[in-house]
Amino acid sequence: MERKLFEDNELIHAVIECNYEKVRELTLKKYKKPIYDIGGWEKQCPVFIISKAYQIIFEYYDDFEPFKKFVNDNDKILNLFSAQFSLGNIDDLMVEEYSGLYFETEKERTMQYTDAITNFDITDNLNECLAEEISGLRRSNIIKKLCELGADPYYIDFKGNEIMAKCEDDMLAGLYVVEKILKEPQEVYTNGMVVDIIGLARNIQNYEIMTIHGL
Repeated sequence: MERKLFEDNELIHAVIECNYEKVRELTLKKYKKPIYDIGGWEKQCPVFIISKAYQIIFEYYDDFEPFKKFVNDNDKILNLFSAQFSLGNIDDLMVEEYSGLYFETEKERTMQYTDAITNFDITDNLNECLAEEISGLRRSNIIKKLCELGADPYYIDFKGNEIMAKCEDDMLAGLYVVEKILKEPQEVYTNGMVVDIIGLARNIQNYEIMTIHGL
C-alpha cells in the first residue's frame, strides 16, 4: 500500500489545539467518516492517536500548569473519537505503534529502510541493547521485552549515560516542545509537530515500562 504524506486539515488542526467545540462541529458536518490515516508514517495513523498521546502527556504531567486548561477538552475529543471509531477501551493503547518511521518529503516516503533488530539471545549485551533502543528507535515493545529478559534500566552505558536518565532527558525536551505547540497556535501544522506530540507520549510510556521493571 502506497503511503501518503501528512497534510494538515481543519479537523487535525482542531485536534492539535484541543478545540473540542470545533472538533465536534467538524465531525458532525464535514468529517462524518473517521480519518483512519493522517499520513506521514509507514503505518496508518488515525487522527485519535493525537488525542490519546495528549491524554498520556496530561496525565503524567498533571501538575504542569500550562497543560491544565486543555485536559477537559482533550478528554471530550477522545471520547468523541472513541464513539466515532467504535474503539471501546483504549486505556492500554501503546502510541509507539504509531511513532515509528515517518516521512515529511516525497524522497523520504520512497526510501528503503533496513528492518530493525527485534530478536535477542544470551550472547547479546542486553543492557547495551536497551541503551541503544532508548537512544534510537525507542520501540516500547522492544524495551519491554529487553527489561523482561533482564536488562537493567539503571545501567550506565559506555558513554557514561544512565538509560533512565537519557529517557528523562528526552521527556523533558519533549515537554517544552509540546508546551510551545499548545501555547503558540499555528496557521499550518506539520508532520514534525505531530511527531513531537506522539514522541513525548511514547517516551513517557517507555519510562513507565522501565520504572516497573527497574524496581
